Amino acid sequence: PTYRYAGMNWFPRMPNGNAQLFVKAGMHAYQQYVNDYGQPDIIHVHSALYGGCLALKIRELYNIPYIITEHFSAYPRGLVSENGINLTKKVTAGASRKIAVSQSFADDLAHLLGEDVHSWEEIPNIVHERFLKCDLSNNVSGGIFNFISIGGLSNNKGVHNIIEAFSIAFSENSKIHLKIGGDGVSRAMLEQLALKRNITHRVNFL
Repeated sequence: PTYRYAGMNWFPRMPNGNAQLFVKAGMHAYQQYVNDYGQPDIIHVHSALYGGCLALKIRELYNIPYIITEHFSAYPRGLVSENGINLTKKVTAGASRKIAVSQSFADDLAHLLGEDVHSWEEIPNIVHERFLKCDLSNNVSGGIFNFISIGGLSNNKGVHNIIEAFSIAFSENSKIHLKIGGDGVSRAMLEQLALKRNITHRVNFL
């Protein structure tokens, strides 16, 4: 079951103010969950900012432990402010376990937050075993080999890098195509990039 509580983000560039608003809204959703299901045994947070701030507040009030699985790529890219880093340090200090989705990301987080490198564990994003066992021996349909990228079309996803790499590596090979699934604010820019690189006939936005 999913519980949501909508509110206005008055402080998008002020991490401390944003955290307070998130915690206030999150506590409403949490109390509704408790009313329906009772207190949870543990909370699994997928972002220190700002889900972790909420989990830290719940732990302080009700002594419910939480673990973090961090996915937010803004940390290693230097896009989190000093105030955001300080908030993250408070959140990670209160976590029972800290997990990152790759070992390099775990190392980056430990270094950035001034923590013991062994305090972060790696658990990669999970895929179904059918994906790993897929037979690739007959992967060309109609003589065309297709790459596919699926995700949100925003700048931080790096889809522009895929298009650039595709245009460099396969500019002369008409038998290799690229399919891009998803939508987002960068779609028009990405379509223009494909046009600029003269590969629109082989890049298909699904």
